[in-house]
Amino acid sequence: MSSFLETYGVAIFTLVLVAILIAFAGPLWIKIKNATTDKVCQTEQIGKDEITVATGGTVEPAEAVDKVYCIYYDDGETTISQNEIEPEAGRTVVKKGFYERPSDCASEMTTARFVGAVKPKNCEYWFLLCKKLTEIKNIQNLYTNECTNMGSMFCNCENLISLDVSGFDTSKVTKMSFMFSSCRNLTSLDVNGFNTGNVTAMKSMFYGCQNLISLDLSGWNTEKVTTMRSMFHTCTNLTSLDVSGWNTGNVTSMFDMFACCQKLTNLNINGLDTSKVESMYQMFYGCQNLISLDLSKWNTGNAAYMSEMFNKCSSLTSLDLSGWNTSKVESMNSMFAGCNNLKSITASQTVKDKILNTESNTNVPSSVTWIIK
Repeated sequence: MSSFLETYGVAIFTLVLVAILIAFAGPLWIKIKNATTDKVCQTEQIGKDEITVATGGTVEPAEAVDKVYCIYYDDGETTISQNEIEPEAGRTVVKKGFYERPSDCASEMTTARFVGAVKPKNCEYWFLLCKKLTEIKNIQNLYTNECTNMGSMFCNCENLISLDVSGFDTSKVTKMSFMFSSCRNLTSLDVNGFNTGNVTAMKSMFYGCQNLISLDLSGWNTEKVTTMRSMFHTCTNLTSLDVSGWNTGNVTSMFDMFACCQKLTNLNINGLDTSKVESMYQMFYGCQNLISLDLSKWNTGNAAYMSEMFNKCSSLTSLDLSGWNTSKVESMNSMFAGCNNLKSITASQTVKDKILNTESNTNVPSSVTWIIK
């Protein structure tokens, strides 16, 4: 036996070892292969993320959040991120944490910067009263497709010079009241691409945007909007405004809507549906460069308040009110005060009598010629 082992022992040992290797080689190879593949995939993803960041893009977060993470530095900048991040090296942090809106962290910020993709559920009051804010960086990283409220989002950002919101997805937004109110240094704003199909409130949306020169809103769907009160009030440098395609069938208030738009020379608004509008108080107050207004197709059957409607429209020479119904109007006080160049008013005999015989003083210039239709 000993002689057999001496002769064949090495060969037998080799055969056993080979058998063991064959038995385990398959599973081992699969594990090695899978581990290698996973590592390669991770490396590829890291590379993709680095390329995305390098080119200025971001990957949309899977979930929208109630709060965002803000870091306010002593140089005036506030960073905004979806998740908690480490403060940047060499910078002094004044305040940090999760907030419903960045303005809660630091309304005194001078710049805001989005770090990575941010997807909020609500943008209401986000930069409210950030009067020192001059720039918002990486705003393209803000995903607004789950946002339902943008009311007062940039309200009183009076030192903001430029703002690119052209990429905003507003398809779920229902509130836009005061959104850009008192952004007095904005000279341009591209919002014609906004999806406004679900918006119900636009009160004071552009109020006090004193340096806006033109606004093209012709593509907006306004069929659900109920209030446009003071929407363009004190847009004193606005020379061009296109709202001709709007469906305003559910609007009940146009109070102050175009008041103090001093540089507007014409308005194509005869096609607006005013059938549910109750208040037209001071609607064109102080539009001192409007020359003529054709409002002949307006349905004013529910209008109750028309006081000061055309007050201080000092360049207005003609008005066509021929389709009006003023049976429910309660107030016309100073309706035509300051209309010193008004030469003619076209209206029905009933409307003329209402205007001239109302208990309120409508201040119709004595030189006006009435064209009865």
